[in-house]
Amino acid sequence: MTTLALWLLAAAAGLGLLAYGARLFILGAADGARRLRISPMLVGVFLAGFATSMPEAVVAAVAAYRDSLELALGNAVGSNIANIGLVLGAAVLFMGMRPERGAGNIELGAMSAITLLACVLLANGYLSRVDAVLLLAALPLVGWLLVRNAVSRNTAGTPAGEEQAVRRSLPRNVAYAALGLLLLLGGAELLVRAAQQVAAIAGVGELVIGATIVAIGTSLPELAITVAGAIKREAELALGNIIGSNIFNLLVVVGVAGAIAPSGFSPQLLTLHVPMLLGFTLWFVALAALCRRRGRLGRAWSVSLLLPFALYLALVIALTGPD
Repeated sequence: MTTLALWLLAAAAGLGLLAYGARLFILGAADGARRLRISPMLVGVFLAGFATSMPEAVVAAVAAYRDSLELALGNAVGSNIANIGLVLGAAVLFMGMRPERGAGNIELGAMSAITLLACVLLANGYLSRVDAVLLLAALPLVGWLLVRNAVSRNTAGTPAGEEQAVRRSLPRNVAYAALGLLLLLGGAELLVRAAQQVAAIAGVGELVIGATIVAIGTSLPELAITVAGAIKREAELALGNIIGSNIFNLLVVVGVAGAIAPSGFSPQLLTLHVPMLLGFTLWFVALAALCRRRGRLGRAWSVSLLLPFALYLALVIALTGPD
């Protein structure tokens, strides 16, 4: 077996550890949250969205520590594109789009504002520690805003059914969460090493690897949760998962990478990936507005997400070249 094949197998193993580690972490942390009277959107944003973005955060930290800022940035931006194009596209394909009335307005607005802020900070071609601190400092503010909005909106208080809660003991939940974090760390280390080696062997830039293989791989937990939510007709949870993941990726993943290893990056991030992120985000907002006006969007609208995402991947591959 060739060296390239071995590193590709290592990358696949790293992706598997990331996905399974995220699943274990969610299983360990979810039991207590289900017993609280909180909206499905808030559960999707914080529990599903933030937790499933932990692989991206760990990958970014490891990549930045290894002086691979482009891999971290490509992963964050590419993951957000994948969350909208692939994950949201899959959700619409399975169930259309029909969230509860008024659900997601503030959350989607927050995601759009954060996306714009991150793009503005990256516009000069350099991610500084000041930029990173601004992004990281925005997280508690955004979290407070979303919680406050959910509490005020959820005055009716639809309780999460006790019969649906998985009654695990506290030690077992802690063990699940701890093992999940260990698998995330191990999977991230293995994935970053493999991605760097594949990039070197194939003569492909790390930005391309981060925006495609790693980005899609670390979006697998979001895809799994969103598809499961779609099958169970949990539209708010599925949408909250995507919105929360995109917020976390830009504030924490990019913030952590910039705090550890501030530096410049390839112009292709600004000429291709950032404009695509803005375009997908604007289309997400447009689809949400159309959904509110019409009451729902049919499954056929999934083509408007999945097809552009496939074209984006094709364009990234077509423009692939050595650094």
